[in-house]
Amino acid sequence: MYKLSNVNVYVTGFLEKNRDLRKTVSTSLLFVFFIATLMPVFGVGAVSARAAPLAFGEGRLRSADDVTSMQFDEQLGLCFGQNSTSLAYNVTAVQQEDSNGYGPGYLLNAYTDAGYWYQVGIYYNWPNTDWVDWPAPPSNVPGFGLGYEVWDNEGNSVFPTDGGGGLANFTGTVNAGDNVLLNLYLSSGNVTMYVYDWNTGASAQETYTAEGASLFIGATQGPSGDLRSAPWVYFFGPGYFTGLMTEWVHPVPYYGGEEQVVYQNENSSLYLGYLWADEWDPNNGTSLFNNGEQVSFLPPNSDQLQNFTTNGAAEAANAYLFITGEPTADVSPGSVTMDIGQSQLFSASVLGGVSPYTFQWYLDGAVVSGATGALWMFTPTSAGSYTVYVEVTDSVGAHATSDSANVTVNNVTVNVHDVAVFSLSPNKTVVGQGYNLNMSVLAANLGDYVETFNVTIYANETYATSENVTLQNQTSTNLILTWNTTGFAYGNYTISAYAWPVANETNTANNNCTSGNVIITIPGDVNGDFKVDMKDIALVARAFGSTPGSSNWNPNCDINGDGRVDMRDVALAARHFGQ
Repeated sequence: MYKLSNVNVYVTGFLEKNRDLRKTVSTSLLFVFFIATLMPVFGVGAVSARAAPLAFGEGRLRSADDVTSMQFDEQLGLCFGQNSTSLAYNVTAVQQEDSNGYGPGYLLNAYTDAGYWYQVGIYYNWPNTDWVDWPAPPSNVPGFGLGYEVWDNEGNSVFPTDGGGGLANFTGTVNAGDNVLLNLYLSSGNVTMYVYDWNTGASAQETYTAEGASLFIGATQGPSGDLRSAPWVYFFGPGYFTGLMTEWVHPVPYYGGEEQVVYQNENSSLYLGYLWADEWDPNNGTSLFNNGEQVSFLPPNSDQLQNFTTNGAAEAANAYLFITGEPTADVSPGSVTMDIGQSQLFSASVLGGVSPYTFQWYLDGAVVSGATGALWMFTPTSAGSYTVYVEVTDSVGAHATSDSANVTVNNVTVNVHDVAVFSLSPNKTVVGQGYNLNMSVLAANLGDYVETFNVTIYANETYATSENVTLQNQTSTNLILTWNTTGFAYGNYTISAYAWPVANETNTANNNCTSGNVIITIPGDVNGDFKVDMKDIALVARAFGSTPGSSNWNPNCDINGDGRVDMRDVALAARHFGQ
C-alpha cells in the first residue's frame, strides 16, 4: 500500500552520529515519523463511460416520497488517469457558505474493480441528508465534519446502511485554513476512508468491505495503449469515478463563485486526467451543464498548471495540484475622506489561492508604479474623487481583483505629526517557553515632519520588546522585533504593538495594532494543547525537511527557530514527550 521514502535512512544515520539523540527518540516516535512520510503508489489502466457524478446523499433523496423540491448540485472535479491501491491528498479546509448558511464538501473518490464506489471528505455546514423540504432549508451539520458514502455495483447507496451518505464528527477540532489529509486505501479486504487534520491532530475514519476489489480504477487505455492517445473514458456506470471533487448543493441553480480550494499530492504525480464541471438537477436526473477536458501531465508538462472554465466555474490542475474556484481579494478601508497632503495606508487581504502572492495597485484604473506589496500608502496632492483597487496573483497563476475603494480628497492642506503602526504579524502562533518569537511590524510616519519614535510590543499587558525608529515624512518601514519568552508563564497571549505618540500628535487612533493570540507552552507542543504527545510528533514529521516557502512548512514545528524543521526539532519534541 505504501512505500518508505529515504527519510528512514537519513534518520538512522543521524542517530548513529548523535548517540544522545538516539537515546532520546523512542521507537514509537520514529514509527509515527516514518508513517507521516508515506505516500501512495499508483499503477496503470481502467474502464468506463461519461455520466454526471451522483450527489453525496442522493441515495436518500431517491428514496424520499417528495423529490420535487430537491436542490441543485454543483460539482467541480478531476478524474485520475491511472490505477492505484491507495489515494492520499491534502486539502485546505476553506470555510465558506451560501446565503442559506450551507457550505461545500471537499471529496476524494475511488471506483474499484469490484464495481463499488467510495467517497470520503470534509464538509462545512453540510445540509442534513433528508433534503426534501426545499425551498424551506433543512437543518445542517455545523462546522467541519467527515463525510463518507459507499455505492454498490448496481447504483445503490449501501453505506451507511440506510443509504444517503454519512456525516461524522472528528476526534478534535478542524479549523478554517487547516491542512487536512483525505485518504482512501485497500487493506485486508476492506476500504478505509480516513481523514486527518495535520494542524490539530483531529481525525475520523470509516471502513467498509472491498467486496474482493484489489484496485482503484482510473481511466481506460487509449486505442494504441499510448498514454497520450484519445479518446479516454473516465466515468463508470451511474457516474462513478476515481479522483477529486468540490461539491456544493443549492436551492437554486448556481454557477461558480466558490472561494479557491487547493488539493495537493506531494510525493506522487498524475500523468493524465480529466477536468470537468457540472450542475446537476436531481428533480429530473439531468445536468444543466456538463463539460470537461482531458489534460496530460506527462513531462515536460508536469508542473504546468492547466486551466478549465465553464459556466462561471473555474478549476486548474497539474501533476501535483488540483484547484477549484478562484482566490478573492479585498481592500481596506473601503472608503475614506482626507485632506491634501494627508496619507492613507491601504491594505490588501487575500482569501484562497496558493501563497506567496504578488500584488499590483491601481489608482483610477492606472497602474501605480512600484506599488507591488500588500500595503500601499496614498498621499494625494490635489483635491478630487479617486478609486483604488488591487490585483492579486498567486503562485500558481490564479488572479483576483478587489472591489474599488472610494477616496474623497478635500481642498484643504494641513501639516501634521502622525506616527502609526500597522500589520503586526508573529512568525508563529505557538512557541516553546524560553525560545524567541519574531514579529513583523509595519511602522509608518504619516505626517509632514521627520519623526523618531518608539514601537513597543506587549504580550497581554506585559512589556515584551521594543525598538526606536526614525522615519522621513510620508514613509514606512517593516521592523522585525524579537521577543524572548524566558520568564513568561505558559498561556495564551494577545500580542499588540504601540507607537508612542510624538510631540503635537493629535491623531492617536492608529498608534495601536493588535494581532492574534500566541501560545507559550512546553517546547515540542506544536499544536498548543499544553502537552507533548503523538499529535505533535506527527505534525513535526509532516513538516520535516521544510523551510519557509515549502508547501509543508509549519512555523510552529520549527521549535528552535532556526528557519528549518529538522532532527533538532524532532529531538526537542522527543525530549519533552509525555510532559
